[in-house]
Amino acid sequence: MVRTAVYDQLSLARRAILHAKAARLVDDEAESLRHRVSATHGVEPALIADLEDYATREAARGAWASTGSTLAIISRLSPTKSARQQLLVRAVNAMIAGGDLIRAKPYAQQIMSMRPSPRSDATLGHLAILSGDPAEAERRLGSAWRGVDRTRIPTSRQASPNATR
Repeated sequence: MVRTAVYDQLSLARRAILHAKAARLVDDEAESLRHRVSATHGVEPALIADLEDYATREAARGAWASTGSTLAIISRLSPTKSARQQLLVRAVNAMIAGGDLIRAKPYAQQIMSMRPSPRSDATLGHLAILSGDPAEAERRLGSAWRGVDRTRIPTSRQASPNATR
């Protein structure tokens, strides 16, 4: 409680300075990135790139909670609405992959407010399945499937390395 009380009395500028210093001092990459995020003002492409690299490595090792958290942070820092929305959907997908419905569900409202896309509908469909709402799952997944550009899906013949033409 004392630490929180002292922290709350600091100006935003002072907090940013302290977080920037802490980011340089800690050895743990995740902790350093967290401090860098807390120190940032506006869009910082280098920080976004470092966070994306970290999220990619976390996903590769199956650390879905970390991946989801990092993608959600990047979505808030991204300069364009389109990038923010795509990153948020990816973050929720990572949370779903990790089985963390408690963290994923609150983002559903934000995703529903976006322009529908196959990816956002699929994400909402998966959330509906895991939440026990088969009617909503069927509606969302059906919409996702109808929205897919099937010309970009390789056929079994195209996908096979031994296929002849």
